[in-house]
Amino acid sequence: MRIILFFLFLSVTTAYAQPTNSCKLHLGTNLSGVVDYGTELPFVNLMRNARMWYTKDIENPDATFDSGFADDLTYRPDGYPTHIPQQIAGADFEQRTVTIWANTSSWPEGQYTVLWEGTGELSFWGGYENLSQTNDHRIVFDFLNPMDNVLEMTILSSHINDPIRNIRLLMPGTEATYETEPFYDLWLEKLSIFPSVRFMDWGTTNSWGQPDNWTL
Repeated sequence: MRIILFFLFLSVTTAYAQPTNSCKLHLGTNLSGVVDYGTELPFVNLMRNARMWYTKDIENPDATFDSGFADDLTYRPDGYPTHIPQQIAGADFEQRTVTIWANTSSWPEGQYTVLWEGTGELSFWGGYENLSQTNDHRIVFDFLNPMDNVLEMTILSSHINDPIRNIRLLMPGTEATYETEPFYDLWLEKLSIFPSVRFMDWGTTNSWGQPDNWTL
């Protein structure tokens, strides 16, 4: 008799523990900002979350990580430098443009592909292996240990009459599909349980340059 009562109690408790559809919460979620140090990767083209260009001195034996002349360079309307190297007034050395991905921990392991247009040369530094340039506009490399790693890319040279532009850094297996399937499938899978998402941090809403104290 006690066993029957126990199972009857358990069944009733379980039934009451299940909320009706009208009581269930329908949760949305925020998307993280698209930044080079983030672990949320919306796009298979990782150039979309590269850091803004910074600069390095050329042939400076005491060169720092960032020479600080990015705002003094000349750029095309699409954001790429008009040419590299560039001589900046007040700089002791010619300048190159550089970008970085400071956190690759969530990058999938495998072979990455770099594509670009224009005439020039790119170089890389970081945790990659087996880098090979297969033609004038394509580089491949293996990223087999992305955890706690980093990748930096430098435009070594860019011809003023045909400058480097439209750089794409593509996740493994996406070279043939990145244009029609731009979103990372794992990112889409993780979002699929939410009925809505908020893009506030994609637009850097909290730091968009407006004063903190608004007057209505």
